[in-house]
Amino acid sequence: MLALEAGPGTASATGPAAVALPGGAVALTGAPRSEARLDAGPRETRVTIQRGGSKLSGAPGSELTMSRGESASLTRGGAIRVLESIPTTADFRVPAGESFTIHDPGPPAAVQFQFDGKCPEGGIIELDRDARFRAPKVSAGHDVANLRIAPGAWSYRLRCTSNGAE
Repeated sequence: MLALEAGPGTASATGPAAVALPGGAVALTGAPRSEARLDAGPRETRVTIQRGGSKLSGAPGSELTMSRGESASLTRGGAIRVLESIPTTADFRVPAGESFTIHDPGPPAAVQFQFDGKCPEGGIIELDRDARFRAPKVSAGHDVANLRIAPGAWSYRLRCTSNGAE
């Protein structure tokens, strides 16, 4: 098992692997290829899943299963706090590639992007306030992908997967 004590790091795995963190650990599934961005600060460690899936564990009895695009913080005392989660239901459905405006009295809105056959092997929706997609929120799926969208102007794009690669 590797350990991250302080600072940023990236953990990648093609098989099951774990990284010890202050307050707990993150276990990467490794299937197909898992990757997590980690940033251990003085009070907490931020964990963001870039690819695949993982399980974040903290104090006894506290675990969080995480998927691509989700993030959480782990305190040095072992408490887990969800920062960003992929919604399992949607308030709105949008065909990928369409421009749209949301008028939602209770933001953020959970939006389901429908691929409509554009990506036979599945795809990834990237959402960012910067149209250059420098730090996008991501969600992957075979036919659809869900994301929570806060008020403001956003850009999104659909990236298709092919032979398990992006």
